[in-house]
Amino acid sequence: MGQRLARGWVLTRAAVLAAALGGLVNLSHSAAETTPVHINQTLNVDRAGVMQVLMDVKMAAGQYTQMKVSNPNMAALLRRSLKAQPDWLPVQDFQGSYDDGASTVHFQWSIRGAVRLTADNRYEVPLYGGDDAYLASSGNDGALLTWLTQTPFGQASVTTRVVPPAGSSSLALATAPTRVTFQGPSAVDGTADQNPFTTEPDFLLDVKPQVMSCLAKAMGNPRFSDLWVARATLHNGGGKPATDYRVRFRIKDYADVWSDWKTAARVAPGQDVVDAFFPLFDMTKLSQLEGPQEADLEVEYQFKDADGRLIHQIESRRLKLLDRNEVTPGGLPDDEVITWNDRMNYMPYVLSAFVTHDDPIIQQAAGMVSQRAGGAASAANDEAAMKFMGALYDFMVVNKIAYQTPPVGTTEGEMFQHVKYGRDVLKNKAGTCIDLAIFYASVCDAVGLEPEMVITQMPEGGHCFPVIRLPSGRLVPVETTAVGKADFQKALQVGQETYKKVLAQCPYWQVRVRVLQGQGCSSIELPKLPATALKEWDVVNPETAVAQQQPANNNTPTVTPPVPPANNNGNLVGVWETDVTTNQGEQVHQVIRMTAQGQMETIIQDVATGRSIRMDYQYTYANGVITLLQGGQVMERGTIMWQGPNQIVYETQQGRVVYTRTGN
Repeated sequence: MGQRLARGWVLTRAAVLAAALGGLVNLSHSAAETTPVHINQTLNVDRAGVMQVLMDVKMAAGQYTQMKVSNPNMAALLRRSLKAQPDWLPVQDFQGSYDDGASTVHFQWSIRGAVRLTADNRYEVPLYGGDDAYLASSGNDGALLTWLTQTPFGQASVTTRVVPPAGSSSLALATAPTRVTFQGPSAVDGTADQNPFTTEPDFLLDVKPQVMSCLAKAMGNPRFSDLWVARATLHNGGGKPATDYRVRFRIKDYADVWSDWKTAARVAPGQDVVDAFFPLFDMTKLSQLEGPQEADLEVEYQFKDADGRLIHQIESRRLKLLDRNEVTPGGLPDDEVITWNDRMNYMPYVLSAFVTHDDPIIQQAAGMVSQRAGGAASAANDEAAMKFMGALYDFMVVNKIAYQTPPVGTTEGEMFQHVKYGRDVLKNKAGTCIDLAIFYASVCDAVGLEPEMVITQMPEGGHCFPVIRLPSGRLVPVETTAVGKADFQKALQVGQETYKKVLAQCPYWQVRVRVLQGQGCSSIELPKLPATALKEWDVVNPETAVAQQQPANNNTPTVTPPVPPANNNGNLVGVWETDVTTNQGEQVHQVIRMTAQGQMETIIQDVATGRSIRMDYQYTYANGVITLLQGGQVMERGTIMWQGPNQIVYETQQGRVVYTRTGN
């Protein structure tokens, strides 16, 4: 992934996408009315419940240029933007375009299956991302709603118009969940989507071919909407409504209790009703799996046809349950994959679920490392944290933990890799780059040091490494595959070099493990092991052994974690530059000039077209944190990680970018 553009600094593409559309965090109505981003959307609902979305995203000229340069692929932009909409709802008929004259991005798409009808023909239209919506006006021809959201660019205003089919009435706003409801037209028979060869609705079932046991907890949580296991669609292709539809799921023997019924009191002609299954697994049975295991997913559904006859069916599909160590990196079909991140869309969940700070085996290992580090509280300060991290690396060397190439297999035509938990690395004394990163992150997490995980595709191949957040907030990448070949100082140096290269040139996921685990993406229960397991595996306490390190040469430079300069604006004074290459090959150059008086000028140029934009800010810098302001309003805040006197990594929650000082 190339570096991406934000306001004064460059961010990852995720920041730009989140600024435009769904997944935004709602603010209260008392927030300021003047916002740099304006989102206007119209939701046209027809009699069949199909919702056509027309959305315009208007920004300041500079913000618009940033988005356009960073996102020439409109389909990729839309996918990453619809975070508020459940992933299992199919999006159809997508169109998108950039309007340079108006600094606006135009989107259009349709959704089938989201709108529901009650028994008395009342339509319910969900407002994705509009939990704080305010009903400004309503009438039989539509409802107008507004709300404010917070984006990486600052606040955004959203104006939404819901347009019902002709003949509707009694529009209202309902909550929990937020939705617009209205009384549908009285005549709903004989709509255009009628299939002359059927009088009954069609039931369709989509099932993921394999399910990862390691993600069992997350897969039971609908907030992770892209981890759905099965999806049911009832399509009413007949000319009359169906009624009393309901559907439920289970996985025989492994999620044996039927899910709650999903219901639709009325299904209009031409309408689709779509429901997803997030199974609540029997964790004990899953933890006992050894190798892939076939299982039966069952779905039970029923409805009444136009003549009042009850149609009731139970269908089943075979799927494959992978054991806790088997991982498939993504869940999108090949024809839906646009970028490397699409192909690897499961990996943030996987890495989060494999970090096991609460595993007693990991905690024992952490205790042994703490002894080696002198017993000080590792999360108390940066010095103690670095001492622990060095002792952990030595612990791996003493116990002859080695890097190994990954074993890869296939199941149902899908690639999968055997991934180890931290305890497995200790037992086997070996691991891939992913395994070693997981072990290192787990032990650091066990003593209160926050781990992050980077997985990437570099020119020489795929790679994974841990990045540890020090108590000060600074990030320290560690090249754990250097264990046994280089000392800790060299592992830090290589880690920093690799990290900078990834940020500047490669597609990647950087996973905030604690954030995902806090949302419910954590490890399944691992088998209980005896307290003597480490002794049985010949795991040695570094206090009783001397690390036999094998550095690449005798001239390994001493590397310490990046230390920010003194906390005053003068440290950033000068000209900073970065070159950007996007996934689509576009070249972008950015120049930032910063003064000792707290003034900042940023110029962003599209190299291909020569078009450039300029933006001016005030900034404050203290304790490694920089804040950008315009007219006294905070526009952006991030942290500075120093890679040397003339090179920094700028970080926000949305991404990180490398800058080099080129002048005073």
